[in-house]
Amino acid sequence: MDGAIKEEHLGLDTVYIQAALAEHGPAGLQSFGWQLESEKARKGVFITTSGFTKDAREYVKAHRERVVLIDGPQLATLMVDFGMG
Repeated sequence: MDGAIKEEHLGLDTVYIQAALAEHGPAGLQSFGWQLESEKARKGVFITTSGFTKDAREYVKAHRERVVLIDGPQLATLMVDFGMG
């Protein structure tokens, strides 16, 4: 895990973040999922500047509904939308 964001001042809910440069398949998401479980986390965001394989996206839908995937194009759009790029 690369980081965590407290959703509110009391820290009752935390979003864990994993960032990567390369395209990711299910194995990287499984590892992130295990880390989330070990932290008893309910939410995670996996960001890559590249993309996710079809298998990775299907894995998240089937097993890790609490994980949001953000690929390179979506990251660029979010950066522009929020004035960060």
